[in-house]
Parts: sequence; C-alpha cells; structure tokens
Amino acid sequence: RVLKRELPKISFDDDVIEYLANALEGDFAEDDVVEAWSPFLISHSAASDDESVQEVCRAVLRGLRSDKDGASTSDAAVVEARVGSSGAPGGREAEAKDLAEAQSVGDRIRQRKASADKASSEAVKGLAVWLETLRLTQYAAQAREWCDKMGAADVEEIMENWEDFSDELQLKPLERKRVQKDSASRLATPSASSTAPPPGGSESGRTKQNGSEATAAAVAAAEAAGRQTFGTTENPYIILEEIGSGATATVYRCVRASHPGEEFAVKIISLTKLRLQSDPSRMLEKL
Repeated sequence: RVLKRELPKISFDDDVIEYLANALEGDFAEDDVVEAWSPFLISHSAASDDESVQEVCRAVLRGLRSDKDGASTSDAAVVEARVGSSGAPGGREAEAKDLAEAQSVGDRIRQRKASADKASSEAVKGLAVWLETLRLTQYAAQAREWCDKMGAADVEEIMENWEDFSDELQLKPLERKRVQKDSASRLATPSASSTAPPPGGSESGRTKQNGSEATAAAVAAAEAAGRQTFGTTENPYIILEEIGSGATATVYRCVRASHPGEEFAVKIISLTKLRLQSDPSRMLEKL
C-alpha cells in the first residue's frame, strides 16, 4: 500500500516486492535499505540516481512508520466496533477478515512463492536451473509437459532422451546443440553410486573426483550457452539474468558451478561509465 501511495505510477511484481520486504526484516539501518533497494528503484524508473533513491527510500520508510503508528492507535476502535454496545463479540467472519488484513504483504508473497517453488521442484528435480543454465527458460512449460508425458523425474532422464526432447520442443539448431553437448558431457561423468572406489582408494577421494567432474560439466554447459563466468577456475560462478541496474553498475543473479541450486547476486561495474562521473574515485568508494 505504501509503495502504491508513494509511487502511484510504478508497478512492482511480487518477486520484487518480496525482495524489498526482506530488506526491512529485523533491525535494519536506513543505509542498508537504500543499498538493497537502489538497483530496483532505478531499473523501474522510480529514481534516477543515488540522491533520488535516498529520497524515495526515506519517503517509503516514513509511510511505513506512519501506517504502523496509525494501526496501533486504531486498535481500540476496532475492538469496540467488533464487540458492540452490548459487549457481545462479533461474528467469526469479521474476526477472520481482520486477521487476514493484518497479515503482511511480504508474508503472503513468500508463502505463495514457497508453495510454487516446492510444487515445481517436486515435479522434475533440477529442471528450472538446467533450463536457465542452457538459456532455454522460454520452453519451461513445454519441457514440463514432455516430462509428464514421458514420466521423467529428473534432468538426467531428459538427457538420456535428449533427441526426443529436442524434437518435441522444436529447438533451434544452436539450442539443440547446447542440449546435446551438455547431455554428452554429464552422462559421460561416472556417478559415485555406480562406481566403487578403487583398491587402496578412499570414498572421499572418489566423491571429490566426481564433484570436480560435475563442476567441469556445469561450466562447459554454461560456456556452450554463452554464459559468462568469474572466480576460481576450479569452481567458478556462472552469471545468469540481470535483476537491476544503476548509473555505473548492473546487478546479475548467479550460481556456483558446484551448487547450481544456491543463488547469489553480483554487481558488475562499468569502468567506462565510472570514469565519466565528476568524481570517479568517490563513486568507486561508494560502490
């Protein structure tokens, strides 16, 4: 409600609102909120620079505090209206409605998102991350339909039938090639469950070897899909889609090659744009 009141011409989707709400949990500092909200306010044209971001954040925070104070003041009036002059409590419907309205927007969004993520992950394990790594997210619905029809429970089963999968989704030549290359790379990697440790060897050594091979396969798939990587060569980060941008930097979502299910964010600074600032050294310190 506060965002709509302070920024009536700006529309935020549920994921962005959830992220903004998370920045307000616990004992937060105003500077931390400004830093967390900055990429999204600028990318949605709600602010144009760091100074205007601070103004918008302060206005929203003032509105939130005002709403909170107003809600506390009106508690007595709400109770009086519910009880009535005779002292008898109102119906259960009215009480349930009040409780539902008191639930925060952030909580409702998090519950919906958690339910959707759980349903998606239970359907086909690893499908969403795999499609995103290969830049095939536009085929997500068709991929789930194919998995339902074929009874595929995880990505490995898709790879074993990659040709039929590619034909069914009518992938373009380069997209098909990425699927083929990734499938060949991963299926050629022996799994720890199917390969016993060699005589005199250790289980931990075999697990480490398999982990390295799986990481190499993930990096090969990312490079085949045109994804950029950074970090150590043994276990780099894979850069995914853009989630926000400012005057001199852009924020991207990224994953670790060894743990593609764990998500991070990386800020990439354009040195060319940075040098155009009136005081690039000061701007670099702020970033």
